[in-house]
Amino acid sequence: NDTGTAELSICTLAGNTVGSVPAGVGTTGAELRARVASLVKAPEREVALVLAGQATPVPDQQVLAQTSDDVAKLRSAPAPHLHMLRIQRRYLFTGSSEGSLQLWDVDRGECLETIAGHTKRVQ
Repeated sequence: NDTGTAELSICTLAGNTVGSVPAGVGTTGAELRARVASLVKAPEREVALVLAGQATPVPDQQVLAQTSDDVAKLRSAPAPHLHMLRIQRRYLFTGSSEGSLQLWDVDRGECLETIAGHTKRVQ
């Protein structure tokens, strides 16, 4: 095992093993979420991760290991290291007279992405 990385085991809240993903110094919550989403073939925006022993999801900007000692602590922690939640959301597209398209998370009432580039009204 590379001393600079730890293989973090992932399971669902029901205890089913999903697999493992690597994490090293500087790995962020967003990077882990992307790796797990790829592993389970789910959209990134539907994946949330919770560190074992914690009650809230890992924020995208959180760095799990700042030093090689932190990586060693992750590596030696009992498995599973992370619990995965898949939060399936309802999405909606809207168009505008300025020629843009918006992707909305209906449950949160939040615009996730604006796609520009149309030269005419999008209906």
